[in-house]
Parts: sequence; structure tokens; C-alpha cells
Amino acid sequence: MVNLRLFLMVAAALVFALAGCGRGAGLLRQLWHIGVPLAKPALGVVAIGSALGVWNSFLWPLVTTSSEEVMVLTVGMLRYQGRVLGMYGQMLAGFTISTIPLGIVFLMFTRMFMKGITSGALKA
Repeated sequence: MVNLRLFLMVAAALVFALAGCGRGAGLLRQLWHIGVPLAKPALGVVAIGSALGVWNSFLWPLVTTSSEEVMVLTVGMLRYQGRVLGMYGQMLAGFTISTIPLGIVFLMFTRMFMKGITSGALKA
């Protein structure tokens, strides 16, 4: 979140001052047509980082949940691993399936992330 705030403070302030005011655009129009497209790569980075943080939370749900109905996937996989000792095929299948939602989030925001990285690159 700090990176997003810094990005919006520095880059967007300069662009709003130079691009929007000279054309007579109001604040909302500047924000929608200039600020949001500029912030998409930064929002993608924040979304991937937040999803990773929430998805990998393990200790708090392990301590606070005892019911299997409200158990998060990572804690459930740990308890399942304790039940099926030696059945590595089933455990690895469960671990693979548990990565699918995070992979979908990553694929959704990778394009914006890469656009942000390559936007400052020089053309040869």
C-alpha cells in the first residue's frame, strides 16, 4: 500500500498538473482519464501482494479455528496431511488444487504488472 500511495503522490501529481489542467478538465475527469490508467500497473502489484498475504496466512487460522466448516485451505491441507500419511499422490493433488485460485489472481494481474515494468523501457 505504501508503494501505491507513493506512486500516486509523485507520478499522478505531475501528470494532473501538466496534462489535465491545460485542457480544462475537471478533477474527476483528470482522475478517470489520466490517473486510473496510470495506476493500473501499481494496482496490479498491490492486488497480487495482498492476495498472496491473505492466501498464505496460516498461523492465525490454525490457532483460532477448530471447526472444519470454517477452516481455511492451508490449515485444512495440514490436517489432511496428518490423516493420509504416506499417500503422497493424494497430498500433492490437494496441494496442486489449492494453488489454482492464487494462480488465477496472478494471471489476471500479470498483464498490468508487466505493462508497468516495461513502460519505462527504452526502445532500441
